[in-house]
Amino acid sequence: TMPAPSRSSFSPGTARGLATAVGVPADLAVSGGEPAVYAMLELKRARDAGGGNLRGHHLVQAQRHIAGLDPMRHGTLMQHLQAHVVAMGGRGGDTRIAHVTPGEVVVPESMLTPDVVDILRRAAKEKCIDPSRFVVGSGRNVINPNTGQMEFDDDGEDDADDGFENSQSPLPDPSTESNQYQTCTFPAYFSGVGPNQATGKGALGIFAPNDSVAINPSIFDLPYNTIPEREASQKLLEANLPNIRVSAPGLSDYLTGATTFSVSDVGNKNIRNSAFPRFDIYRFATDEDANSFGKPKVLTTVTGIPKSWSCP
Repeated sequence: TMPAPSRSSFSPGTARGLATAVGVPADLAVSGGEPAVYAMLELKRARDAGGGNLRGHHLVQAQRHIAGLDPMRHGTLMQHLQAHVVAMGGRGGDTRIAHVTPGEVVVPESMLTPDVVDILRRAAKEKCIDPSRFVVGSGRNVINPNTGQMEFDDDGEDDADDGFENSQSPLPDPSTESNQYQTCTFPAYFSGVGPNQATGKGALGIFAPNDSVAINPSIFDLPYNTIPEREASQKLLEANLPNIRVSAPGLSDYLTGATTFSVSDVGNKNIRNSAFPRFDIYRFATDEDANSFGKPKVLTTVTGIPKSWSCP
């Protein structure tokens, strides 16, 4: 979603945009100058390349740029960047790493039966802990400030006053059978969100991750006019976030990187008032890139939609 920065046009804004896209603290990225910018660009290219030799090539290039940083001045930044290199060396769909303690149990998604999910939710509630803290990439994870990686220590502050009681956990719900869902295919417009836009928690209570979209609930006949309607529709969306995927392969003509997205937010009034289905993509490297992306219209397929909802 971004051109390669030229050395003559390098700016702190470029570094901050790439830092947002990759997941590196922006201030550290700016302090690293050109080596950091080119390392982050290669990391983004590695992520966008999927698996295979091309990803490996970009990771090698990233390591070369990381080696150009001064470890005395940029030791913490180098730790962050190297952690991303290691994470993207994972097999299958593994692209994240975390700090874990011997004896902690990792539950694969295939084992999250309805009974297991219910037990985990009840155990978390008894400890006043938001269970989304323990879902990889939920946006609620505790982040180690030294490495920028997730950690799952439960000794942090109680979540009882953090909206947990009134929120829906993003733990996947495997009790739902495939015949409860439908697939919707329709033309839709897409627009971009830059690093300085919509930076807080969205209407669904999470920080929108990269490769996710904001949607208009009304395209699925979920009312969103009055406050009670919004609260009800938000709860329905939150409960189904793990299942819904928005796929628009035709976007490959307009951007590099992912063309399949999770849902993370409800769109602003421009999205909600659009006469046609429209999605906002999180997140472009710069606000300029987001604006120049325009509003391409492509055939879009949305999977994981409950059959009780309508297709556009």
